[in-house]
Amino acid sequence: MLRPPRKCGRVPRDKWLGHCEFDANTNINLATINTLATGDWVRRGQLLCLIGDSGTGKLHLLIGFGTAAAEKGFRVKYTLVAHLGVGVRIALERGPGSV
Repeated sequence: MLRPPRKCGRVPRDKWLGHCEFDANTNINLATINTLATGDWVRRGQLLCLIGDSGTGKLHLLIGFGTAAAEKGFRVKYTLVAHLGVGVRIALERGPGSV
C-alpha cells in the first residue's frame, strides 16, 4: 500500500486527490481542484478553508491537497482546530519567540 510522503505529518489516513469521486458532488468545480492541486496557493502563502455540510468530502480533499503539497516538497502538518488553539495558547503563555 502506498503511504503519504514523510513530509506529511500526522495525516489521519492515506488520501490522494485521485481517490476523490468528483462526480458524486456536482458542487465541486474540477478546474478549481486542479488549480489548488498545483500548490501555487501554498507558494504565495495563502490559506485554504473548505466549508460545507458533513459528508461532502472536505476532509478527504484537504488531506488530498496536503498530500499533493508534500509530493511537491512542502512540509505539511495535519492538526485539529482544537489542538491548534491549545498550541497558540501555550505559545502565548511562553512569550515572544516561543513559536
